[in-house]
Amino acid sequence: MTDLFTAVLNMSITASYVALAAIAARMLLIKAPKIFSYVLWLPVFIRLVCPFSFNSAFSFLNFLQHNPRLSSGAMEYVPYNIGFMQDPAVDVGIGSISNAVNSSLPSAAPTASANPMQIAMGFAGSVWIAGVVLLLIYSIVSYLKVMKTVKTATLVRDNIFETDRIATPFVCGLLRPKIILPVGIGGSELPYILAHEHTHIKRLDYLVKPFAFLALIFHWFNPLMWLSFALMSKDMEMSCDESVLKKLGNDIKGSYSNSLLSLSVKRSGLLMGSPLAFGESNIKSRIKNILAYKKPEFWVVAAAIVITAVLIVSFTANPKNEDVSAPITYPEYDAEVLIANKTPYVGNNSKVVALIDALPLPAGIVRGTVELHTANQPYEITINLVMTDASDVTVQGVISGDAFYRNSILLFSLIDNVDIINCKISDNTGKYDDASYTFTYTREMTERLIGEDVRSYAGSAGTLKNLIDRLNGMSFDAERTSKDEQKEIKLPDFKANVSDPIEQLVYDAAVKQYSRPNDGFTVVAPTIFGSYEEGNKLKVFVTVFNMRYRLYGKTLSEVSGGIVPAAITFTKNADGSYTLDEYLEAMDGSFFPKSIKEYCVMPVSKKEIRGLSDKILDDYGDHKNRSELLMENLVEHLKSNDQKGIILKRVTDELVPLT
Repeated sequence: MTDLFTAVLNMSITASYVALAAIAARMLLIKAPKIFSYVLWLPVFIRLVCPFSFNSAFSFLNFLQHNPRLSSGAMEYVPYNIGFMQDPAVDVGIGSISNAVNSSLPSAAPTASANPMQIAMGFAGSVWIAGVVLLLIYSIVSYLKVMKTVKTATLVRDNIFETDRIATPFVCGLLRPKIILPVGIGGSELPYILAHEHTHIKRLDYLVKPFAFLALIFHWFNPLMWLSFALMSKDMEMSCDESVLKKLGNDIKGSYSNSLLSLSVKRSGLLMGSPLAFGESNIKSRIKNILAYKKPEFWVVAAAIVITAVLIVSFTANPKNEDVSAPITYPEYDAEVLIANKTPYVGNNSKVVALIDALPLPAGIVRGTVELHTANQPYEITINLVMTDASDVTVQGVISGDAFYRNSILLFSLIDNVDIINCKISDNTGKYDDASYTFTYTREMTERLIGEDVRSYAGSAGTLKNLIDRLNGMSFDAERTSKDEQKEIKLPDFKANVSDPIEQLVYDAAVKQYSRPNDGFTVVAPTIFGSYEEGNKLKVFVTVFNMRYRLYGKTLSEVSGGIVPAAITFTKNADGSYTLDEYLEAMDGSFFPKSIKEYCVMPVSKKEIRGLSDKILDDYGDHKNRSELLMENLVEHLKSNDQKGIILKRVTDELVPLT
């Protein structure tokens, strides 16, 4: 739902620029026939319903200061992964507006289970779809009401009907449009009123307006689109009036205007809510236009045709992408080859190996075997490398993993379900033969470094180019360790030893929940909000700070973690012991508060525990105590495993002495 809303939002922004230009163009064409103003709304409609377009150097949107990213031909002002960005940002093409919007967007909280922007986008998407549904229902009901009103209309001839239940003429229907007339229209007025309605039918206005309104429904949140719909309707009617005058002559101006005025006095609200059946509107402006109408000179019409055609092309086209036709090949990277081998599955051996072989390696490093670990999640790739010369990967006497980190980020972008990438280097330089160096990278580490889900860059060679540009311009703070430090010290998961039996149950359950032995050791820090027994069931409500670490020599690195509220249910056995039944976590995004409220119930009767969900949510804004407890538990764990002189290197590169 969020992706769909983001797509609509991007289309709406483009349509807004085009609508403003169309409004300005209407003023320039004020002396031209109104049919040209009417036609100018076509590009706005196209922008509202189609995210894609062709590229042209003549695009009106070339005025934008910073062209928004063109993703597969679609203008992208709001990134689809904005909810996952560390620092959410939009680019609407006007620097001052973009800066104002970006300054108000909430940054991601590294320890939160969901980014504030992710929650906001999820909520906005829900409100949007609710508005769409309500407007659709309203429109259908209004149309059915109109159809019921004219159900008893009497056939006059052809598709012309007459009824005493309406006050103004209108066209009704989609497949078989009918002209519905009120009883009592004078014989002198009838010819040009029918001419007006027949013009609507001939030009398919009875289809144009409903489809335009349907597009408006999906963009109901944009006030500029409501204005555009009103102006389009006005141009439609005025151009229709001019068509009648052109056909029947200027002599009918007075009587035609009087008829419109007379009908406007009798208007009811019946037709106002239904775009599928429309009558006469904007009477005052239309009468002024009728009285001022003069048959345009040939040169005016010719100039208007040329100007309108140019404007339609300009409004419909996307800005020219100067790099589209150029080969997207970078020093050592071929984006086309990489995209050609993109795969959703780490188990696709041929694609994965082809990707690895398409990534450059430093001089002196040669690829060996590739291992794909797909039996259990998290899914891993191990790339075995052989080092014959260390000069290109040595920084200040230490083996650097920067090149491998850069390549791993591209693999995370192009292989959808890989979670961990290990680069194992065997030293064959002759200096430290048989020594090995291991660099391990996780998807979580990558997303923290880049600030977003890198899979969003794998849509095309063009978008992958953007990621490669970022990587080539980044200063990597990768793990740089010496030969001795690169030997990982495997530690078990944290084992709590507390006096409270319920607290002990919580610790054991949380460690089991977040344990990933292949991805380091796990330490947890729970906050308990209450425990409730009912029958032989025990339910404990907690918020748990979990973190996984890997230890290389004396350097401890954070791998991944989070702070997640949960409800843990146990069954009490006959001997008094407890067995874990369920570990139910709060859901992400807009469902976060709702999911907590839903699980704050008794374990058997499912009765609501009043005030508990509010207590959990209020506490979630402050993680200071949990962070302190996590550090205490981590230090205790290191000491119990006889690890001294350990320094924690955080993802922010902050160094924290622990033991």
